[in-house]
Amino acid sequence: MSHILATSMNRSDTSLTRPVSNGLITTLCCLLLLSWLEVANASVQIGSVVFAKGAVSARSTEGTVRLLARESSIFENDTIATADNSFAVVRFADETKMSIRPNSEIMIEHFNEKVGEEQAEFNLLKGGLRAITGAIGKRNPESVRFKTRKASIGIRGTDLAIRDCEGTECQEEEESMTGFDPVKTNCASSVEGQPPGLYFVFTKGAGYAEKDGKRVELVAIGAGYASNTEMSCLSQAPRFILNDEYLEKINVDWQEAEFFEMLGIDDDQFPACEIL
Repeated sequence: MSHILATSMNRSDTSLTRPVSNGLITTLCCLLLLSWLEVANASVQIGSVVFAKGAVSARSTEGTVRLLARESSIFENDTIATADNSFAVVRFADETKMSIRPNSEIMIEHFNEKVGEEQAEFNLLKGGLRAITGAIGKRNPESVRFKTRKASIGIRGTDLAIRDCEGTECQEEEESMTGFDPVKTNCASSVEGQPPGLYFVFTKGAGYAEKDGKRVELVAIGAGYASNTEMSCLSQAPRFILNDEYLEKINVDWQEAEFFEMLGIDDDQFPACEIL
């Protein structure tokens, strides 16, 4: 018989019936309650995945990574990432909808839909997204903010698309879309070609972009551009945003999508609502 087991059997049974003080019980209960509240507060669901295709994941502030699929929960401070040829559509608790294109990362820095305390702040770290704002944007539009490395974008009840372009990717996409009619805006400014930088388009509602104390106001249909050194409105909305197949999927019907996938029909062949 092991020493540990023999020792435990030789102990007096009176130790098992020794009364426990009320103070100790109260302390233990308080510690358990605080631990439960801490876990609950850290795990408040603020949204869920409507549709995901390919490799889509979420990383918590603690560094834990989980794969996302339809109906997966989204939490505050999550960083959602999509791989190559992957995308996701997310619906938040206030009915804000967001489509996230391939090779993108977006962090949900703050989200609170409580009346009087509304706040929704998203940080686009790379790639692109489209968002149709919900109740928070209607009740308190100034509390909704999309941060990027090059500018900060605010809304006033909006259908907004953002794309942070690197290298020549956006220029090549724009050149491949000459079959689409250009969409003019009320702005007279333009940039030569499609250089790397941040492009944003308001297709409904209105909004603004801020950078280094400068502010550009836009109403639909309005478009803008920001780099590390400049920011301006654009006379023409980028076609690579208006006709982005991934951003169009913000209104995708996941049941319809799964049905077409079951039939072997590629996702770019089933109907999707257009931005305009």
